[in-house]
Amino acid sequence: RFMTKLISKNAMMQGFTVGNYRSEFPDALQYLSQWVKEDKLKFTETVRTGFDELPGAFLGLFHGDNVGKMIVKV
Repeated sequence: RFMTKLISKNAMMQGFTVGNYRSEFPDALQYLSQWVKEDKLKFTETVRTGFDELPGAFLGLFHGDNVGKMIVKV
């Protein structure tokens, strides 16, 4: 469906993966680490505790039960 819109608007669509920017990783790590230390970059994670939480945490990924990274502490 959207291909017709791309063509009619003379638009271009291009995909990418993080691996395309592997050469940028060292600089990015330096910047991001500094921003976390300076509290300029904030992250959120959902933490569940206990081995018995693994199945529910895994299934929750497909239902959007987590905010940020899903972590299970065992």
